[in-house]
Amino acid sequence: MFSKKSKDDRETEIEGYFGSSSSFSGKLFFESPVRIDGKVEGEVEGSTLIFGESADIKAIVKGGTVIVGGKLTGDMDCGEKLVIKSTGSVTGNIKTNKLIIEDGGIFNGSCKMELVKN
Repeated sequence: MFSKKSKDDRETEIEGYFGSSSSFSGKLFFESPVRIDGKVEGEVEGSTLIFGESADIKAIVKGGTVIVGGKLTGDMDCGEKLVIKSTGSVTGNIKTNKLIIEDGGIFNGSCKMELVKN
């Protein structure tokens, strides 16, 4: 099931998994890193959120690090960074400290970047 882990998956110990055959409508909150490959509508919040290639998300997303490999529609607030993978698509307004869009990744919306100084 987890035999083909991406670099991001290997760097982050995933403690929760929401499979591609799963769907949810409502508010999800995760304290530990999670990977979501299914369909979600509503709100998603967590420290580290990984949306896999089969993910179809229509939600307001708030997280520290957010990695998008599937389709995400909605506004996002990423405290640390947002990574849009080559297979990822984001439509919505984002706020983040760091934005990475891989070649082939799609972003439609506006972006506000604020660097946090220590």
